Amino acid sequence: MKPTQRLDGHELYNADCMEVLAQMPDKCLDLVMTDVPYKQEFHGRGMSAARPNYLKIKEYGSDKDLDYRDFLMLCIRKLRKLNFFTFCDKETKFEFIKFAKDHDFGYKELCFCKTSPTPFCNNQWLADVEYGVHIFKNLDVMGTYKTKRSFFVMDNFKEDGVPHPSAKKVEIVRKILMNISVEGDVVCDPFMGSGTTGLACHGLKRAFIGIEKSPEYFNLAYGRMKAEVNQLQLF
Repeated sequence: MKPTQRLDGHELYNADCMEVLAQMPDKCLDLVMTDVPYKQEFHGRGMSAARPNYLKIKEYGSDKDLDYRDFLMLCIRKLRKLNFFTFCDKETKFEFIKFAKDHDFGYKELCFCKTSPTPFCNNQWLADVEYGVHIFKNLDVMGTYKTKRSFFVMDNFKEDGVPHPSAKKVEIVRKILMNISVEGDVVCDPFMGSGTTGLACHGLKRAFIGIEKSPEYFNLAYGRMKAEVNQLQLF
């Protein structure tokens, strides 16, 4: 399958990730880093279920039919060495950790603590923590003392000004990339969303392959990456 767009060596596909991944050669990637669709049937009660951002995530980022194990096994086939990272919610992380344990893979859970969570609790605990899971085997974790911490404290996890319901901050993705990839690695984001992983990869000189099935968000990601590439080429 040919990329929908190419940018300074990066490849962007407006397509279903399972179809694109299936057509890639085996052992062609160094890292899969993504933000998988959450199983939204586990989320949202009362007022939270009617919040606009929740409804956007449910419309775009939820896929109760996605088989995480099939997806992970396909990613593993494409990786030279097992190196997989995903952002996730509290329910999704259990599925990934169970997968890692079932296959005797290493795993590390990361926590992202928000000091200014949305003030809708509806007699529940505040939704002030999100998670990430790194699954690996025979892999060195690089980076520095500052970048290798497994928890992050921030006012908010979402990148301001980006019209996507779950756009992560570029600085967070950049720190994680520094720990689990090196310059020249090929990094794939099968659920590219707004293109944050691509922006971080470009700045750190990693080759990026992004896949996004939504035309709206594919165009958003392409526009953000194009602006970043053009900006850096000025210097």
